Amino acid sequence: GTQATLVNAIDCTGIPDDGEFTITVPVAVGGDGVAHKISIVANDAAVDAISDSSNDFGIAKTTASSDALKAAAIVDAINGTVNSAVGYNGGAVGTVLAAGTLGVTAAITGGETAKITLTMTKAGADGNVANILAANTGFAGDLLLESAFTGGADDTTVYKTSFNFDRNSSKYIRK
Repeated sequence: GTQATLVNAIDCTGIPDDGEFTITVPVAVGGDGVAHKISIVANDAAVDAISDSSNDFGIAKTTASSDALKAAAIVDAINGTVNSAVGYNGGAVGTVLAAGTLGVTAAITGGETAKITLTMTKAGADGNVANILAANTGFAGDLLLESAFTGGADDTTVYKTSFNFDRNSSKYIRK
């Protein structure tokens, strides 16, 4: 099968310094079913101040100081890659959620610097779902797509097995 994608799902162009959104990938399509908030916050101390067991990410705007750096930090947060601007669940910058937990992977869209494409980790038509992303603050309009992922398809390969029961065949199994 093929994985569903949402091209330019997140656009960090001109987002405010307090921008935030939520990402929730249902268990049925490979996610953890938990609402994870990703927030742009003032600095490393504000990242650390995010409450423990909140399942939230903080991105320090002092380190992620441009649209492109914010986009790279969001990609790393989603992918579970250590980034000096990102902290998870009340941890200091550099803490991450285990890779693969969210059920999607993120990448900077080809030819762009601040736009992010999301891809479901689990292949199949079930991944063609909407409302994975929800705007909270500063991601209005086209900056955050809440539309459906597309392109996910189930494996339609037909497997054929044949048997030869001819006793005269050299491949016939004898006891």
